[in-house]
Amino acid sequence: MYMLSEVFLSSVQFSITVDGVYTERGSTAGTFNLLSSSVLFVGGADHSAGHPGARQHSNFVGCIKKVEFVADSLRLEVIELGRTGNKLIQQQGSVQYLCQEVEAPDPITFTNKESFLALPSWDAARSGSIAFKLRTNEANGVLMYNTGATAQGDFFAFELLDGHVFLLLNLGSGAVKVKATTRRVDDGQWHSVSLKRSGKSGRVTVDESAVDFITPGNSNQLDLEGPLYVGGVGTSAQGVLIPSELWSGSLRYGYVGCMKDLIINGRTVDIAGVSQKQDSGSIRPACHTPTPQCDSQPCLNNGLCLEGWNHFTCDCSHTSYSGTVCAKDATTLSFDGTQYMKITVLEGPTQAEDIRLRMKTTRPSGLLFATSSEKSATAMSAALEAGRFKLVLNLGDGNKVFFVGQGLNDDQWHTLHVTRRGQSMDVKVDSEATSRGQ
Repeated sequence: MYMLSEVFLSSVQFSITVDGVYTERGSTAGTFNLLSSSVLFVGGADHSAGHPGARQHSNFVGCIKKVEFVADSLRLEVIELGRTGNKLIQQQGSVQYLCQEVEAPDPITFTNKESFLALPSWDAARSGSIAFKLRTNEANGVLMYNTGATAQGDFFAFELLDGHVFLLLNLGSGAVKVKATTRRVDDGQWHSVSLKRSGKSGRVTVDESAVDFITPGNSNQLDLEGPLYVGGVGTSAQGVLIPSELWSGSLRYGYVGCMKDLIINGRTVDIAGVSQKQDSGSIRPACHTPTPQCDSQPCLNNGLCLEGWNHFTCDCSHTSYSGTVCAKDATTLSFDGTQYMKITVLEGPTQAEDIRLRMKTTRPSGLLFATSSEKSATAMSAALEAGRFKLVLNLGDGNKVFFVGQGLNDDQWHTLHVTRRGQSMDVKVDSEATSRGQ
């Protein structure tokens, strides 16, 4: 059904009529009666919420016809002018001069952290838009990622981190990381996410919350190549380069949950159809409300059961077991003070780490692990010192020291957990309060 709207202005009086039935009249404040218009937007705008009086953060979705703009002697048949390519009209995105009923494609569910889709590269050199909806109860995961030429460093990504949505964008002259949410979205409800960008500036919107951003440096063009990954970044065997700024990607956190209504540059993408052609079964059609998975107590040997999106995960870090349900004896090493292991890490610089280990000893002091690099002065080390856990972090600006726990040389097993996200560090021993710092 189409709706016809008419707006009439006379002096400071105006009226709005819909379908010839519904009419609203009003007047402007003050004594001014002139309306100055140099640009007319139809169907939306670059920054819709930035226009005077605007309360909407999203552009119109649907069909429009018979748009007439009449002012004094000026009369414009807007759509007809656009269809015939008149120079007065500038179009943003792909505009189709027809109206067809298109049913929204079915949602899909990414069932594990290894599942993903590979779509054609996002064509957004000068400008572009992406919108989608997500639903999950899991806190971390790569939502989308598209890399660029290695020499330039361009990339685009959306990620979930600690329940919040982040946008990452690099036009080749420095990355910007935008926290797009003030409230967590890992609540099992549907949430809408959209990005609109033109040159260096843009806006990312989650539900009704919008954040504007400007990318650093001088570059204003986004040069992407390779697939647009949705739901994850694939496996290392595919040679996907992960920027250090994409923390969930560095930690190999794929997205687990539902997604629907993916629209790229104004065009709907049938991700359900794509998944049927690409995936072997880890992406399923529809989106089912999750049922409790931990009620049956599937984790053995005092493992902690964590609810996921229609699946469970066993945290075995506080036990002497490993495996899917903490049923396998964990591999144990014994050191006499003269031994050590050296591990060559092929990865480049990182901005996010998760480190866990269990240890027991009667000695009050001793090095547990340390990192070093021939190309950088950055380093991290962990040790026992006087029965306390000591962690030292150097990111090139001097040592930062963290202490946590006491009496850890009691010949009992203790669990150490180190989490770093950029400049933020959390250090925890067993169930004690976390030592935090920046």
